[in-house]
Amino acid sequence: MQRSLVVFGTAFFLLAPAVLPAAPLAAIRSDLDYEAIAQHWLAGRGPAAAPGAPVDMERLLTERFASVRLGLFDVRVARAALADPVWGREIPRLLASLLDLQVRWREWIAPGAGVALEAEAKTLRSWLASWDPQSFAAREAPSGGPAIEAEAARESAGAAQDAFARAMRGEDPGRRPARLVLIPERRDFVAFTTVIGLADPRYRSAYWLPGIVEWTYLDYEGTRVVALQYAAPGATDFTAGLAMNDRNPKALAEHVVQMATRSLLDNVFGGRMEPMVAAGLANNMVIELFGEVDTRTDGDTRARQTEARSVFIPGGNPDGGALPPIRADSRWRESHGKDHFVAVLRRAQKAGARSATARRERHLGFELVADGGSARHVARAPFLGTGAGERLWPDSRFEGDALEFLRAYRSAFLFWLREHAAGDRKESHAAFAALLAGLAVPGAPALADTLAATYGVPLSEPVPGEGSLEGRFLLWLAKR
Repeated sequence: MQRSLVVFGTAFFLLAPAVLPAAPLAAIRSDLDYEAIAQHWLAGRGPAAAPGAPVDMERLLTERFASVRLGLFDVRVARAALADPVWGREIPRLLASLLDLQVRWREWIAPGAGVALEAEAKTLRSWLASWDPQSFAAREAPSGGPAIEAEAARESAGAAQDAFARAMRGEDPGRRPARLVLIPERRDFVAFTTVIGLADPRYRSAYWLPGIVEWTYLDYEGTRVVALQYAAPGATDFTAGLAMNDRNPKALAEHVVQMATRSLLDNVFGGRMEPMVAAGLANNMVIELFGEVDTRTDGDTRARQTEARSVFIPGGNPDGGALPPIRADSRWRESHGKDHFVAVLRRAQKAGARSATARRERHLGFELVADGGSARHVARAPFLGTGAGERLWPDSRFEGDALEFLRAYRSAFLFWLREHAAGDRKESHAAFAALLAGLAVPGAPALADTLAATYGVPLSEPVPGEGSLEGRFLLWLAKR
């Protein structure tokens, strides 16, 4: 018996030049004519939709994309991308990283359980590695016909897929998978964004914006759409893309894993997890899988608004947009978080200690640097909990460095929480798993209350010391 693990729709996702209007997509540029871009993209396999005609996004996602089910993920990928000689090799590797993500997540929520998934994960990795772009290119979808099988897997791969999915769903067998749409080419990501606005006018104020030409992902009705190219910096043609792996061969996979982790957290916690916690956990997942986090979706983005108030560190909004890929890395990114930013945080803490008025407060301050390095400011804890300051920087010159500091602080605190907060490593892992389990319960207490119930001390206090989690973290950091 053969099982189908990948299902294709009946139309190509990439544009078919033979049926396009005369003008190339790049020429539709007059201050971004969003409707024209959307209509042009939809014309890829036939005539443009009539103005005002409804666009069914669910049908589009079914007909124009392959669907790959991997555990808690339903991944949609362009058929033409899988047939492409370059992307057809890259995408299976990205899909394999989603298996690694889930094995590690299972280990987070049930220490020791991740090992039990390795057999199925190994089978599925081998299956993904066997994908051949030429075999996809040789298959033709019947025009207007039903969905077809594009890749049949051995029975062992089908059984592994089922077993992997059951293990990830755990006690919630009816859980719907988190849906990811991976879009390789820059032009198609921008066009797909405009199609959402064409399909649903309510989203035009959010997606028919000039800034979409620089975004690297967006969320739509529970679906996360992920671009696999940066916008080319300084380009006037929004279809021009820049490879994410240009500077770092791991950067693309790191980006996909970061975005997928956010989707997994949304799926497991039903949107109840504080965005700042989710952002920190996503960064830490990337570090655990790749030994670093070299992504451009949080921290100093400058183009986005400050996040709403959170007990888990205010800071940059983690939803949407992208940091321009070509810019000098800040001091916070020099090592790409290989040590969960512990070393750079310790240096900032040492510099901040010089302004402390009492020895017992030397662990509380962190030096921030203004743009251009012309000024210094010491931000003082608490940075967590209801007592944290509304703003940590005195003026806009310090905003970029402050947002980078907060990104690093989140990562380091969550790393400490999982590895050290409850004593030895085994006990700390168990407490962290209990924390995640507590947060996943519908109607669970607020984050600060769940932390206090799990660890026996409050999240923070007006002057963080041994009596709070934040204080203990700061004292631990001071000894690094």
